[in-house]
Amino acid sequence: HTFLPKSKKQFDGIAIDEGIWDSFSKHPSRLAQIKANEISYSWDMLIEKFIFHITTGTSYHLSHPNIKSQEEIFRLLAKENRTRRRLLATAINELITKTPDNKKATKTVFPSRPGEPFYLFMLLTKLKNIPYEKYRQVRHALLGSHLQILKLEYPEALDIIGVATETGTSEERSEDFIYLDTSKWTVENNKETEKLKKEFISQGLLGKKTMFRSSIKEYPDNKPSKIMVGMKGSERNMPCPCGSGKKFKKCCGREK
Repeated sequence: HTFLPKSKKQFDGIAIDEGIWDSFSKHPSRLAQIKANEISYSWDMLIEKFIFHITTGTSYHLSHPNIKSQEEIFRLLAKENRTRRRLLATAINELITKTPDNKKATKTVFPSRPGEPFYLFMLLTKLKNIPYEKYRQVRHALLGSHLQILKLEYPEALDIIGVATETGTSEERSEDFIYLDTSKWTVENNKETEKLKKEFISQGLLGKKTMFRSSIKEYPDNKPSKIMVGMKGSERNMPCPCGSGKKFKKCCGREK
């Protein structure tokens, strides 16, 4: 990486002088990157926790209990680069810190470019009047249903990863992971999920959605770039942040 001004980016060759790494490591943009990346390591810990419970046989619910069967989700989680991990970790951390303890909440993170997975994070408050085992069953099922509805609403989603946990900021928490491979999604799946979505709406389990368009820089400039995108206005004609090449109003911002 370099931090050359735009006027100096046209050149025919490059030479690396002695001490260039020292200059790079002390550059304000590099220091800002290191600071910004601190939150991304919570994504690493999430992966390590997931792998630990798989390898030790302590996972609460497994549809495919052997490691080989879990390889695909490991690969998808681990291939995210440091900047993307920063974005994902920030998304789930903001959801946890901003959601009241007694509320259910979800957040969807769209791909940065076509072909990347969709992520859905869900928080569900613990219910004191039901056993914890039952709570985990309900949470796992609810997460799976949300992933199906996400596929229904965004047919282009082929790989969808769901992560669910409790509300509140306590470090003592559990997580549910679900990977939905929709490469063999059928018309029948669509019909069933349409019924499921109607049930969720009637039961108040699907609320009004707010769409945000944001970007994240590998080397931060400390200037917030998050923009809330409403359902009307000129911004709906801008390119969709998912990288599809379509206008926002015809992609992730289309009417449901």
